[in-house]
Amino acid sequence: MLDDMEASAELCAQRLPALRVLRLAHNRLKFIPAGVAGLGALRDLDLSSNLIAHAQGEEPLRGTPLLETLSLADNQLLGLPADVCSLRCLTSLELQANRLPSLPAEVSELAALRTLHVGHNSLTQLPCGLGECRALEALHWQPNPLQWPPEEVMARSLPRVLQFLRENAPPPPRPPSPPAKSAAEVEREARQAEVAALRACLLRRQSAVDARRREAERAAAAAREAAARLAAAEAAVVAQRARVGDLLAASERSVAAASAAVRAPPPRRPPCNPRSQAATARCQAATPRPQAAISRSQAATHVCRCAPSPRRPWRSCASCPSRPRRCSPQ
Repeated sequence: MLDDMEASAELCAQRLPALRVLRLAHNRLKFIPAGVAGLGALRDLDLSSNLIAHAQGEEPLRGTPLLETLSLADNQLLGLPADVCSLRCLTSLELQANRLPSLPAEVSELAALRTLHVGHNSLTQLPCGLGECRALEALHWQPNPLQWPPEEVMARSLPRVLQFLRENAPPPPRPPSPPAKSAAEVEREARQAEVAALRACLLRRQSAVDARRREAERAAAAAREAAARLAAAEAAVVAQRARVGDLLAASERSVAAASAAVRAPPPRRPPCNPRSQAATARCQAATPRPQAAISRSQAATHVCRCAPSPRRPWRSCASCPSRPRRCSPQ
């Protein structure tokens, strides 16, 4: 089995100028040999069942303009080499059993292409340029995860499929799906999710505790304010009681003074200072006496000072200071 082909393009052109068929299948080649560029008369090239992922050098297939059959099946191609689309005489192209995600739009330049094998790849859609390959007679695309054109279109005849590709544009590509995760990554993500959930739970509990603490602080502040108001109210009540007590004491003193004033005898007139015996008599006569102290004999000899004539008998005197029942002449 060949692992490498180190022959240059000049050497191949000198020693194999008329080579028409070259079969290098079932080897271990990792790239398209650069010596192929010197085989200008080559018509059939078979590089299937190798490990080819790309070409060696700068587009070696451009040196084979007469190439009609090219087989790159069962390799590791991730993309179609750019120089393949420059082969104007190519009639058969085999690309099955690779890892191609798509075909280039330049496939429309293969005007002589009749057979195309693209099965067992990762194709999700066919390029619109494939509809310009009007000489195409066989298209082998299964199996592939093809999404465009739709299945009902791909079930039609090949000319109608090519017509659909010419008349319709493909939808915008979907974002690639994430690669499959290993068991360690899944376990790590599960642990991270669990830690995030626990952290969120702790944050919720901490927020609840903070809310309760703030509520308790507000309740304590309200209690202190209420206690202050109650103390102020009690102080006001004590002051009011003191004022009421003072008023009651003052009123009691006023009542006691009034009672003492009521119980005390009326004040006596100051005694006269008689200058003589006659003045003393007149003073005594002018001093009023109580009614009970006047006897009949005294009433008989009493002279009413209010009467117009002392000889008028039995005249009532209401204005007399002594107020006797009857006034009689002396």
